[in-house]
Order: sequence, then C-alpha cells, then structure tokens
Amino acid sequence: MDKRCLIIVNTIYQLFVVINLKNTYLKDDKVDIILTNNTPSLETIYKKNVLEKIFNKVMFLKKFQKSNKLKLVRIFDKIFRPEEIVKSLKDDLDVYDDYFYFNNNDLFEETLKLLVKRNKNLKLHIFEDGLISYIRKPLSISLKTRLICRFVYHYIIKMKNIDVYIFKPEYKAYKEEMNVKPIKFSDNISFINEVFGYKECNIKEKYIFFEECLEFIEDKEEYYNLIDQIAQTVGYDNFIIKRHPRNVSELSNIKIKILDLDYAWELYCINNDISNKTLITLSSSACTNAAMFFDKNGAKMVMCYKIIKSKIEAMKERYFNDYMYNLKEKSNNFYIPSNREELIDILIN
Repeated sequence: MDKRCLIIVNTIYQLFVVINLKNTYLKDDKVDIILTNNTPSLETIYKKNVLEKIFNKVMFLKKFQKSNKLKLVRIFDKIFRPEEIVKSLKDDLDVYDDYFYFNNNDLFEETLKLLVKRNKNLKLHIFEDGLISYIRKPLSISLKTRLICRFVYHYIIKMKNIDVYIFKPEYKAYKEEMNVKPIKFSDNISFINEVFGYKECNIKEKYIFFEECLEFIEDKEEYYNLIDQIAQTVGYDNFIIKRHPRNVSELSNIKIKILDLDYAWELYCINNDISNKTLITLSSSACTNAAMFFDKNGAKMVMCYKIIKSKIEAMKERYFNDYMYNLKEKSNNFYIPSNREELIDILIN
C-alpha cells in the first residue's frame, strides 16, 4: 500500500485511537501526525520522541502564528496561499494521499486547503473521539472552505464519501448513512504503554467518578453537590474522582481523593482487572467505552445524567438517549438511574 497519510491529534484519547489505526489499518503506510496543545500532556508525549517508532514524522503545534499582514492580504492568503497560513508547518508537510481528522477546526481546514492544493486526489477520513462519534453525524466542513476547495483548487468535498472509523459500529445511534468502518485494537500493548507512560496503579477504591469537562457544565454547584452526595453515600475512603484532562481548578471538598492518570482510562482497563469497580459519571466516554469494550470484566457502570437539571452539550444531541439505552440493553451492568434515591440503591446494592 505505502500511502502517505497525515493525521491531526488534539486529545489523549484521539492519540490512543490513532495509534490503534496506525498499527492495524495503516500499518503499511507512511503516517505523519500533528499533535496540538489542546491537551497539555500531548506536548509531554511529543518530547519523549517515542512516537517516531511507528510514525514517519511527528509534529507539534501550539497555535498559528499571528499575521501582521494587512486584512486584504490575509484574506488573499486564506484563499490562494494556504501555505502562508500554516507557515510553521508548511516545510514539514508532504504531499499526502489521505488525511485523517476528527475536529474540523481552523487548523484542520487551513491545512486541508494546503493539502488539496498539492494533491487534488486527497482522500478524507474521520476517526472517533469517544461518545460524540456514536450520537452525532460528523460535522460538515465549513461552507467557506468547501467553496474555496471547489472553485480555487477544483476539489469537491462530499461528506457521504468520507470514511468514518469507530471502534464499535454496532453502537452507532445516529441514523444518517455514513461509510463506517470498525477500528481494531492493536496487539502492541507494550508500545501503547510506553507512549502514555503507563505505570502500575493500584486503585483500592471501589467507586470511581469520571468528571466531565467543566467548561460544558451549566450548573457547576449542582454538579459538585451530586459528587459530594455520592462520596458521602459510599464513604470517602472508598471513593475517588478521575479528573477530566482539561479541568485544572481545585475541588472544593478536600475530603475527595483525586485519581491521577496521565493516560487514557481505556489503557488502564486493558492492563488491569476492573471487575470489582463501580464507574460513575454523567456521560463520560471513559464509562461508555468501558461498557462497549470491557463489559465482560463485570464492572458496574452508572450514568447520572438524568439526575441533574443542567445538561452538557452531548446530552442535547438527538440520539444521546438512544445510544445510552442501547448500551444498557447490550451490557450486563449498565445503569441509568432516574433520581438520587434510585442512584443510591444501585450504589449500595
């Protein structure tokens, strides 16, 4: 095959997904990746120089350099000279056959214009990013970018022609037709452990609460009141919280212990027996993935999204409930309590 591929990675979980893609679907291809500073620990991984063992080239981008050019010149560059927009990357980027992404942000779209300028036959692919990949059809590339690609570079983008790679296609809840392909887990666990700096971690607590990204929580006081109630119910000694990678503010309740993992929870599950654990969250992908991938391990998964009034963005998606109840139907230990009384009963029994 020996295709040239470029992949943009914005989060730890995306890197986990991309490594599995490289070691399976793309094992015979030359793959370059761009890591961004959306998640701080990606820079730490970049500096370890371990990803070069499987990837052809590894790049790290903090942000676009701010242009001092006149506005009209910047507009001209965005349309006709994309290499000026992605200046810090242009010399490292090759001519690619395939471009993999999840976030269709500015970095992706500006890079896309440069890639199609270099190769009119570029193929686009989307890879999964946890929960959202199962409940919402991938977002369209912006109209502005599609028009520039079509009329300047003669490159037509049709979302229906883009392959979508997810681990468990049978759990896809959105109805729109896409060309969905299953991602296979890599057998090279030792390499994945090395990349993420996996260390043996003995979690003695039975109850683990997985945070959501706080920027998407409407009522943070209600959210943390729920966490406090759960901790009091099961006992502080038997309760620990796994923080979201982008949450940096301190917890107000100092009695609650924090589980510090620098790698994806899925990696912990691969290396450890979680059968005696109860995983609790509003709707974290760490728990839904545990239900899809590791259900046979016997861990109890408890989704609390019905209990609080405020909703994070994922809960507003049309197929969110369909996905959750599909998991409940197919999993042995998946619970969706409707109120706090039901939640407490599930936790203590």
